[in-house]
Parts: sequence; C-alpha cells; structure tokens
Amino acid sequence: MTSRTGLVNQLEKLRDDPGAKNALVLYLGYRATRRAWAPRYASAAARYFSDPADILLVGTLVRDVEPREHDLKSRAEALAGGCPGSTTIRLRAMYLEESSIGKLTALVSEFGKPQ
Repeated sequence: MTSRTGLVNQLEKLRDDPGAKNALVLYLGYRATRRAWAPRYASAAARYFSDPADILLVGTLVRDVEPREHDLKSRAEALAGGCPGSTTIRLRAMYLEESSIGKLTALVSEFGKPQ
C-alpha cells in the first residue's frame, strides 16, 4: 500500500506525472474512436488540456483484513499534501473475507472454466 506500486504511489503518479496523465489521455482517445462515449471523452479531454490538474482520480483499496478507519484516512492525508486545488481524489475500500486475496486467482480461474 505504501510500496512503489501501492495505492498512494499509483495515485501520486497520476496526480503529478504529466507523462503518465498524457499517456492515459492518449490511450482513452484511441479507445473512444467510434464509441458511444466519444463525445464525453472529447469534453473531458478539452477540460484536461485547458488545465491538466483538472482531473478526478479514483482509488480502490482491496484488503482481506479487519476494516480499519486508519486504512483510508492515512492514504487520504498522504495524497492531500501537494494536491492541486482543481484535482479531486476519491478513495474507496473493499474488505474481503480475511486471508482471501491469495485465493482469488484460483476462484477466478475456476469461474472461467466451462460447466
């Protein structure tokens, strides 16, 4: 969670790294071609190009431990520092059965098998 690939670091990269944001905008632009949501993309891209800090970042923390208020509170505090005024960050948490994350790959693989 606080590792190089943790929630805070991933969101900080999208918040602060113009290269990461631009790559995402380009990727979404490619995907928007001839899609029903292309006008919404064009509107959002125009907003982004007029103010690259005018973005909404959504982070979801998935844990398989007892829920603790501190989990998201500490991450929100870490992200708030240096956050531009026009950037919005929303954090959510999903708590799974204790010690179940390690079993998810097997469950997903089993779910995808033909009946």
